[in-house]
Formats: sequence, C-alpha cells, structure tokens
Amino acid sequence: DLEDTFYFRNPTVIVEGQTLTFWQKVLPRQLWQRMQLLDLETILNQERIFWSKEALGLIKKRPLLGYGGGGWETVYRSNQTYNYTSTQVHNDWLQLGVETGVLGLAAWIGLWAAWLYFGIKAFKGSSGNDRTYVWAILVATATIAVHALIDFDLSLGAVSIALWFGFGIVSGLTQIEAPVHERTLGPRDKKRHRNHRYSNYVLLAIGVLCLLLTLFAISLIIGYNYGIKAVAAVEQGDGTRALEYFIKAGTYDPFEAAYNTDAARLYLLKGDADQAVVLGEKAARKDRFNWHVHLNLAEIYWQRGELEKSIQAATRARDCAPLVQDVNNSVARVYTYVGIRYLEDGNQDAAWPLFEQVAAMPGEFASYFEQLPEAVQNLWLPYRRLTVDEELALNVGIAEYFLGNTQLAVEYLEQAQKDEANRAEALLWLAVAKEKLGDREEAQGLINQVVELDEGVAQNYHVIVYLPTRDK
Repeated sequence: DLEDTFYFRNPTVIVEGQTLTFWQKVLPRQLWQRMQLLDLETILNQERIFWSKEALGLIKKRPLLGYGGGGWETVYRSNQTYNYTSTQVHNDWLQLGVETGVLGLAAWIGLWAAWLYFGIKAFKGSSGNDRTYVWAILVATATIAVHALIDFDLSLGAVSIALWFGFGIVSGLTQIEAPVHERTLGPRDKKRHRNHRYSNYVLLAIGVLCLLLTLFAISLIIGYNYGIKAVAAVEQGDGTRALEYFIKAGTYDPFEAAYNTDAARLYLLKGDADQAVVLGEKAARKDRFNWHVHLNLAEIYWQRGELEKSIQAATRARDCAPLVQDVNNSVARVYTYVGIRYLEDGNQDAAWPLFEQVAAMPGEFASYFEQLPEAVQNLWLPYRRLTVDEELALNVGIAEYFLGNTQLAVEYLEQAQKDEANRAEALLWLAVAKEKLGDREEAQGLINQVVELDEGVAQNYHVIVYLPTRDK
C-alpha cells in the first residue's frame, strides 16, 4: 500500500481535484477514515449522548446510593424517553453513578485523583527510559478512562484487569521515602503486643468473611445449575421434575426472581393457584422493575379471580416499560379480559373504564410521539415505535365494541384477523360486531370460518353476543 501511504504523507498531494487537509496528510488512511465516521449527526453517537442524559436523570432520582449493581439494566426502560434497547449506558462513569450513586461516583473520582497524584510523582522521580515507561503506563491508563466516557469498556473483564494493572504499576513506581527509626524498648511494648494480638483477630475475621463469601458463591452456582436442569426438564415435558428443580434453584439462589416466576407458572398449570400466587408475589418483590414478572402475576391473579389485583399488576408492568410494544399489547389483553369478566359478573361500572383505557391507547401513542422533540423522534427507529399492530388491534376492537363504537370496532377487528395466531378469535368478535350491526348473514359466514379454525373458540359466540354494550 505504498502508493496510498505516499498520498497521505505528501504535503502537496491533490486527490480528485481537492487538496488534502493537514490531518489527512499526516494520519494513516484507516485512522482518518474512522475519524470521518465520528460526528454528532450519526444516530449511534446521538444515542450515546442521549443515554448519558437519561443516566443523569436516574442519578438525580436516587442520588445517594443509586439503584445497586446492574441498576441501569434493571430500570432504564421505566425511564426512557423513546424505545431503545441498551443494557449499558455506553458511559462507564455515569453507569457507575446510576448503580452506586454520588457516593460511589465520588469514590471512583477519588481513585483517579490518587492515580494522577502518584503518576505525576512517579514521572517526576524518574528519568530516561524509566520516565518513558511511566509516561506510557499513564497514557494507556488514561486512554481507558477517556474511552470509558463513550463506551462500556469496564464491563469487559479483560479491560478492567488492564486498568487495575495500570493502577498497580503507577502506585508501585512511586518512590515513598519512609523514615527509619531504631527500635527501642520501653513501656509501650506490652501495648504493641496487645495490638498484634488484635490484628490476628482481624485477620481471622477477614478469613471467616472470605469463607462465607466463597460458600455463598458456590450456593449461587448450584442454583444456576438447578435452573439449567429445570429448563431441560421443561423442554422434555417433565413438569414435575422441572418444578422440583426450579424450587431448589430458588432456594440456593434467593435473589433470582426468574426461578420463582417459572415455578409459579408450573404451579398454575397444576391447578395450585394459591402456591402460584405466593411465588409470583415473591418474584415481584425481588424484581420490582421487571415487567415480565408483573404480567405473569397479573395472569395468576386473573386465573384466581382476583380481578382488581390483576389490573394492578398489569398497570405496574406498563409502568416498568411503557414504551415497549409487547408490554402494551399484554396489558391491553389483561384489561380486556378483566373487563369481560366484570360484565359477566354484572359489574358494568368497573368494566367501562378498562375498555376506555384500551380504546385510548392508539391516541396516546400518537400524542406521545408528536410531543417529542424532532431530534428524539429521529432517534426512535420506525420499527420500534408504538403502533396498533394486529395483536393490539384485536383488544382495541373488542373494547370499542363494548363501548358502543361498533363500526370502529369492525375496522380494528378486520386488521386483527390478519394475524394467524389470533385469527379465530378476531373472526369471532368480528361476527359479534356484524351481528350488532344487523348483518346476520355475514356474521354466520364468519362463525363458519371460526368453526373451521377452532371449534372451541366458536362455542363462545352464544355467550359473548348477549353481553351488554354501552351503546351511544
């Protein structure tokens, strides 16, 4: 590549009629091309800046101690301005602030201040090749620190080891002149002996603590292995053994909510709703920001007939991830099913507000997007935006039907029937809406289609067609 190298080093070169800039002349081609990609107009760079702003917002909410280890990954969806997926802030400094608060961030900054102090001291106390060595270590360590402002370097074990290695070298290169005193015997010898004895106790306590931490780590590993066995048992169709393994996994690893959630589902399949509720609630307490956990609990409550609690759990799930399409679809489903159950129980006053919330979702999606700044709208990729897809259209159509907007319900249900997974149910409700509009012949034709797809679903027609609607 001698010719290309010459172009970038020749001070008078003109390429394609343009004189190259100074940096284009002196920098390698690969580096210059990479630098051209680093601009604030690209979506990736804008997103990293935006995520840092959102991390600052989380720090303001819990400034003292933060959210704990893995805090960003746990809570960012409940605070995001647009729907993105990023388990890392792409700024290790601010991510540490989210997890440990201002106190942890201050300790981190203090560590770097100590590094700078010892680094300058080591640099001044060296000369020749030793000074070059110190300078190289300082630059390498500083490079990690600076790059960690725009990426998640320290989430990678190898980079973290290199950083701590650099800290250790800088500290070790510092020349510390300790005063030398001649040992003298005196009345304080007994006190020193006692202090030496106390130091042995301290070492013993540290050893015991290390042993306890080791045993705890082993317990977590055992729990993880039982979790793997449980998943394998589920895949093999052995629900009894899977339940046993999930319970053991939760015992050895009491912090993982997923084991309780999976065990709760298996208990629900066995018909033991009481035990399912116990484990579901335990999982919700462990992982308060996990929308999967809350939706699972909402289903358990619904199966048990505790409708109000089911609504509360579903609402909590939406609070955890308000801009995720699947969450809104699932919450709309819970609201719709609970609303129908209220109508079956004759509690119309409780049913109408639920249907209204589902019917309002399309308008809420549009209004939220429109009030965002244009820069944020551009960051929100089209395929991640909230929309009325076929799954949501089914529940919105059902809600509009019960609210008396039958023609609008037909439009949504015609969209919903394009989804093969819910086609039978969408056709069923479409037949009910057509019956409401007086088109009995078309309604019967739709019912015939439902019978061909799923005869069990078709049997619900004669029940739901007589449920009351709030006609306008």
